[in-house]
Amino acid sequence: MSPEIEKLKRNNNELREIVNNSWDGIGIIDKQSKFIYVNTAFSPILGYPKEELLQFTF
Repeated sequence: MSPEIEKLKRNNNELREIVNNSWDGIGIIDKQSKFIYVNTAFSPILGYPKEELLQFTF
């Protein structure tokens, strides 16, 4: 694998860890208004478990 791809993978993993471990609630909704991602801090904000939030559509 090329060094550029390896670097992109490392950067992607680092950013994923930052978002996952953020104390701020982060949720991503797709074009169909469905959650496609929520971090651990987001669940208590709405009062639902992460798995349940990922089933919601707004």
